[in-house]
Amino acid sequence: MWSETLIEQLSNRNKKPVRILFPEGDDIRVQKACQVILNKKLAQPILFTNSNIQGIETVWETGWETGNKKLEIAAEWLKEGRVDGVISGACYESGEVIRVGLKKIGLKNGRKRITGIFVVDTGLRTVGNDGVLLFTDPIVIPQPTTEDLMEIIKGATELWELIFSDVDPKVALLDFMTCNGHFEKVNKQSVMDLKKTFPGIHFDGPLQVDAAIVPEVALTKAPKSDIAGRANILIFPDLKSGNIGYKLVERLGGAKAFSYLTGFEKSWNDLSRGCRWEDVVVSSCLSILEINSKKTSL
Repeated sequence: MWSETLIEQLSNRNKKPVRILFPEGDDIRVQKACQVILNKKLAQPILFTNSNIQGIETVWETGWETGNKKLEIAAEWLKEGRVDGVISGACYESGEVIRVGLKKIGLKNGRKRITGIFVVDTGLRTVGNDGVLLFTDPIVIPQPTTEDLMEIIKGATELWELIFSDVDPKVALLDFMTCNGHFEKVNKQSVMDLKKTFPGIHFDGPLQVDAAIVPEVALTKAPKSDIAGRANILIFPDLKSGNIGYKLVERLGGAKAFSYLTGFEKSWNDLSRGCRWEDVVVSSCLSILEINSKKTSL
């Protein structure tokens, strides 16, 4: 699967590994993931825990066990440059991770909102690119407005280009019916406005999900669309449908799903509390790509 290939591609690549801090260092899944990250030389993991873990840097101070103290300290370390990235959310709720990030780190230039994405590795070569689709926004924005959609598209296309720089993003605005649904109710001119804002991006909507990703269905339901049947970024009409959607394909369809937050000034990423240790490793790889990209652009 693509996610396994990504791990191998990044393994041993960095002469000076990036430093990634995991505030939830007592979580067994996080500890297991950090052993893999260390062994494969993906990054230098740091854990906030009072346990001794062979080969891994651990840090602990009395009083950190109360409330979200570890999360706030982690944000301060990231802001000060003591670490290159922070990954949390195995135990903390996503809302708390986002609130602390906004308070301590803030938005990067050009962004008005934080948006959330799940990178979904379906294992189906006929879907998306190498079986990979982006689901957005199943984490942050409950009911996106046209302005929110602009931020969601911006975040998703930035991540897509970070992962697949040689493949154009193709964005589908999903709904329960093709060419007449929630997105038109938000604003009848929303699709037109988005096309003017992002003239270089291929997208269309509203589209039903089968019309968006299955070429045979697209011929019947959306024959005039230039991305129907070939979409690789799926924008859900609201947070509820996006969250339910990714969990269904993950738990029943055998796909793997990895969370990612866009819009922060520095690499501040969130996990699902239902994550597996393997998910933590791949989410770390996404953070590594982001960190290396920012270092290259300096």
